[in-house]
Amino acid sequence: MMATSGDRSLRPLLLLLPVLGLCGALPGSWLPGSYSNTVDGVLAFLSDYNRTAEEVLYYSVTASWNYNTNLTEHNSQLQVQASMDEQAFSEAWGQKAKSTFTTAVLDSLPNKQDRKLFDKIVVLGPANLPTTDRQEYNTILKATRSSSSPGRAGTMHPEFPSKNTTQDLWISVTKAL
Repeated sequence: MMATSGDRSLRPLLLLLPVLGLCGALPGSWLPGSYSNTVDGVLAFLSDYNRTAEEVLYYSVTASWNYNTNLTEHNSQLQVQASMDEQAFSEAWGQKAKSTFTTAVLDSLPNKQDRKLFDKIVVLGPANLPTTDRQEYNTILKATRSSSSPGRAGTMHPEFPSKNTTQDLWISVTKAL
């Protein structure tokens, strides 16, 4: 399906809504539709999931990239929000998959790769957590990542005990030469 110029101009705005906090829930285009409990229904679900997941993951990876290349508190908050949105997406699609399709229909899928993909969608990971716990999880994860992101050489390395780790590293390198 070709995007019109109107669609292209709205896409960046749609992607920014959750980041800017202008909506409390996922954009409607990120939510699963209605599907019948048939092989065709599963295949339509998987196709829609794949298309939508591309958008959601692009949004999440972009927020992560922005934070990792510009370590600010603002970008950190945007990254946490993007992770929350990605997990809300996983929860919405995983719950829809679990509530719509029966094992009998899934077992009759002609392509085993489709069943494998479906099985991965229903594993929710952090999306299983209540929203407040999910927020805390993402904040802790962000803090863990940011402690190693600044690229401070040898700050906790036992061979370099002084506070001037750069000098310790230089002395170590010159002694080796």
